[in-house]
Amino acid sequence: MTLLNGELGGVVTSLTWDFGTVKVTDDDGSTHEEDLLLKEIVTDAVHTFAHTPFYKIHVNDLDDMGLELLEYRGADPMYLIRQVNADRQNLTTNKNTPVYRGLNRTQPTTVSDPSIVYDPLFDLEQVGVVMTPTRLYDANNNVVTIAKLEYGMTAGYRLTDLTYAGDLILNVGETIASLLDKIVAMLGEYEYFFDLNGDFWFQRKQVYLKTTWNNIKTNE
Repeated sequence: MTLLNGELGGVVTSLTWDFGTVKVTDDDGSTHEEDLLLKEIVTDAVHTFAHTPFYKIHVNDLDDMGLELLEYRGADPMYLIRQVNADRQNLTTNKNTPVYRGLNRTQPTTVSDPSIVYDPLFDLEQVGVVMTPTRLYDANNNVVTIAKLEYGMTAGYRLTDLTYAGDLILNVGETIASLLDKIVAMLGEYEYFFDLNGDFWFQRKQVYLKTTWNNIKTNE
């Protein structure tokens, strides 16, 4: 560890060092930068600065892909009309899109009707809150629910490479341990260490819980 924390090494001596990206040369000779996966950042840094063989570096509990939340930034509300018990859905910003209450579409209204109880599908503030969306119907008499998405609300997610969020640049005098600390701060409950065999481990913190339960009842 002394080779990473500055006691014997692990100190950046150049002016700056970007650990989060790599320069890639295209077929036409041009270059561009690509973000490195967190696994690659940890492995390369420990291998380079602590002179640890790759087979002795263990990066666990880190996937190559993560989920990136998408935020809706439209000026007008967007409505997601979801057909119940089906995969069909429709997005619209037309607040006058017709929907119907009651069987056989006896009560016409629109998606912007203020009395509608919206499906809290993407409203993160509603997590854990029981809400029953208003039972509605589309023009084909299919049962639908509506989620109302306004500016700033989470509107879904997409798969993305699990890279560092932001710039991972160290200045002269900073250590590789500080680099690892930044990654730990981003991920949360993670740790890194060398074991007694000289293997490096980067992993989620182990939680050991011992609980017991029984249903034995005694009468005294």
